[in-house]
Amino acid sequence: MLSLHGGALPNRIQLGLYLFMPLAPVVLYPVIVLVLAGVVHLLGLLTHDTHRGLASTLRAICYSGVALGLLATLGLLGLWVSSSACTR
Repeated sequence: MLSLHGGALPNRIQLGLYLFMPLAPVVLYPVIVLVLAGVVHLLGLLTHDTHRGLASTLRAICYSGVALGLLATLGLLGLWVSSSACTR
């Protein structure tokens, strides 16, 4: 890390950013999920397509997030291989 700053120690702001960046996804993920569920539920209310409440919308957002996370991590080929291995 010292070589990035020409041998000088990083200041407090830079050190704070180095420590915050790995923790940012852990802290921001629940907030993003709640905001997204609120927006989707609001759109469902506007189109009269909401029947089971905000908790059900939040659960659906979380389930779809797992599928999207697996797709982004494994890719289409990885999902196909893992699903074909499970069916045998």
